[in-house]
Amino acid sequence: MTVTEGWTRSEVRAAEIGWAGPGARPPSRWKQSAQELTDELSGRHRTAPVVVRADPAATTVHDQASALATLLRADISLLVSPDLIDSLRAALAPAGAAPASAQRTETIALVIHTLALLGQPTDQGVLLDLSGGGVTVPAGHDTPVTAARLLDALGAAGDGRRYYEVTAARGRISAWLCDRQRPDGSWHDRRHTSPHFTTAACALALHDAGVGARASAAVLRAVDWVLRTQRPGGAWGLRYGTAEETAYALLVLLATTDPPSARMARSAGNGAAHLTPADEDPSAEDWQHSTGTPRPAPLPAAQASIVAAGHLAQKMAVNAVDGHGCTGPEAPGYPLSLPRTVVGG
Repeated sequence: MTVTEGWTRSEVRAAEIGWAGPGARPPSRWKQSAQELTDELSGRHRTAPVVVRADPAATTVHDQASALATLLRADISLLVSPDLIDSLRAALAPAGAAPASAQRTETIALVIHTLALLGQPTDQGVLLDLSGGGVTVPAGHDTPVTAARLLDALGAAGDGRRYYEVTAARGRISAWLCDRQRPDGSWHDRRHTSPHFTTAACALALHDAGVGARASAAVLRAVDWVLRTQRPGGAWGLRYGTAEETAYALLVLLATTDPPSARMARSAGNGAAHLTPADEDPSAEDWQHSTGTPRPAPLPAAQASIVAAGHLAQKMAVNAVDGHGCTGPEAPGYPLSLPRTVVGG
């Protein structure tokens, strides 16, 4: 990841060539969308048409951190404005003596995780305070998504002087999440309508930062649930297939296994056909049809999930064509069908 104070189109292209090497193909539309969304989150607009349209004035720090973390953990290289990083760091300022709400705890954890992904880790004491000391999850914050964000933040702490305390806290939260996984392999959160969103948050956190065999088994059960809940047309959704919920399902399949099995690759390839750039995605209307809950417009985090899933699906397709994209006895036949379902480059 590269941080820059200002840039032009030519500078961005030069940076992209530098990352990929001379003679590399131009970045895919998913990578372009990721950078456009990042620019909009920081309030910067380029002269060229913007692929992903978010309203910076209506974007909270929670939205900024959630969107950036989603893009970065999908291994998408981004140019991030120092102003955006400063706005994230400002969210870590003490909020007074009042106990933090679940939303603020989740926001702080997201910011810590995002800064770590940008190569700017935060003091581990903040992480330990968020983890509730000797308690698994802070009182009043007993929602799986908040716990998953805490686990992400703790996992991003890396080695440090309080390594053993951080590892112990990760173990407690891992166990807490495993205890709350449903028998079918999904997670549900009272603050979030779609189980696909909650399951993606928990599965990715346990995969990246979980401790013990239970965490690994929980991720496998989540993958199995995703495979079993795919709709006949290839999309995912609580009531109807939506691009957003399909993106959450694809993140579980593609961000927790490398390489995916042949069955997972076929499932992901069929699902990727339902992903569209966020400016074309009618996810607000689809979401209401699927969940019964109105949403005025796609949130930046939802846009980022669609872009991240599209990027991972395209990466899987490229790897498959190169002959190392999936595992299992059916792998040789898989590259013949996948590329037609994935739009990219």
